[in-house]
Amino acid sequence: MEKTILVVDDEPDIMETLGLRLQRAGYHMISASGGEEALRKVAALHPDLIVLDLMMPSPDGMKVCQIIKSNPDFKNIPVILLSARSPEDNQEACRISGADAYVSKPYSAEELLDEIRRLLKLRN
Repeated sequence: MEKTILVVDDEPDIMETLGLRLQRAGYHMISASGGEEALRKVAALHPDLIVLDLMMPSPDGMKVCQIIKSNPDFKNIPVILLSARSPEDNQEACRISGADAYVSKPYSAEELLDEIRRLLKLRN
């Protein structure tokens, strides 16, 4: 069965490129351009994994992840943070937000796909 990935980013070009890569890799992508929309889609669609940009307008990715991870219905959905911050800052953001992993920008599509595969395998 095709896994559903929610990608949350406020950059349309990133969404389009990532959507094509995920589709080619056999995933179904749904998208949200901000935190509020992401939270609505998580509640309505229960994705298998979430790729979440850290630096978005309010609420930012860290806050969105905290909300998701604090909800018993969604806390087991793996979350990958995307960030242009330093690795140390990304590790701290993961720890504070409850995210399962981070991928630093700029990233290769293969690097992100490897992380997605790893987390989905752990979840099953």
